[in-house]
Amino acid sequence: MKVAAYHAGRHLAEHELLAPGKACPMCGSVSTTRLWAVQRDPDVVLVRCHGCRAVSVDRFPTPEALDEYYGSYYDDAPDDAVTTDDPSRLASRIASYVVNRSGGVRLLDLGGGDGSIGVAVLSRLATSGEVVVVDYDHRRRAAAPAEISLSQVPTLADVDGAFDVVVASAVLEHLPRPAAVLEELLGRVKPGGVFYARTPYVVPLIGVASKVGVAIDFTFPAHLFDLGSDYWARLSTWLPAFDEFEVLASRPSPVETGFRAHPARTMVSAVMKAPWRLFGSRWTFVGGWELAARRSS
Repeated sequence: MKVAAYHAGRHLAEHELLAPGKACPMCGSVSTTRLWAVQRDPDVVLVRCHGCRAVSVDRFPTPEALDEYYGSYYDDAPDDAVTTDDPSRLASRIASYVVNRSGGVRLLDLGGGDGSIGVAVLSRLATSGEVVVVDYDHRRRAAAPAEISLSQVPTLADVDGAFDVVVASAVLEHLPRPAAVLEELLGRVKPGGVFYARTPYVVPLIGVASKVGVAIDFTFPAHLFDLGSDYWARLSTWLPAFDEFEVLASRPSPVETGFRAHPARTMVSAVMKAPWRLFGSRWTFVGGWELAARRSS
């Protein structure tokens, strides 16, 4: 039996895959361990890096294959095109890490869909400001009050200046080379500003499920990385840009779904995350991780 969440994966042919790499695509370490295959014939295998602790696929899609895949990625997505049933709940979590600033707040959201999460963060902070969303899909646009400016651009190269809040929620795992993007995002945070990231952490679940005959869909080629607690705990050991940041929180991410739209999935997710409060890092079956960090003033 195969279980998939959000978008299902797709089997890629040989011509749609790049050759296997020898080094970790995140930190460059050559010390790795092969885990499980996410597809067969041709094989694509998950690999754990002993340096940065990222888990990645050993073969990445070609740029052409990714373009084709994402060309229809949002065709059946909900109107807001964000990966959570209740953007306001996630926005409240992000806002809780932000110190209110006089004169408004600038927020950058990489892969922010229609911008609803960014607008909700500023609304929770009861402040005016600017939300800049970097996303290839601009078919949807959130409603924003007059005191909040919302703009959408296709790439980080189209963004100017620094920000009080930088959000990378459910996006880094989709990027073939996320380290450079992560470094740029950290560099976009103003002194005293906050960086927030949310990533999947499903490899422990995949390993246990496989032992009882359940294959959890890694959603390849959408997901290329799995970035859990060990990865975020070791970020400063290989990414010097993170030395300027103080970790505010590193913990299981909030449940994406709500009881009204997805009652069964929401209950399972909540139950799986709950033991972490008792066992801490020894409990790895949480499905996702979040990190919030503040740049030193």
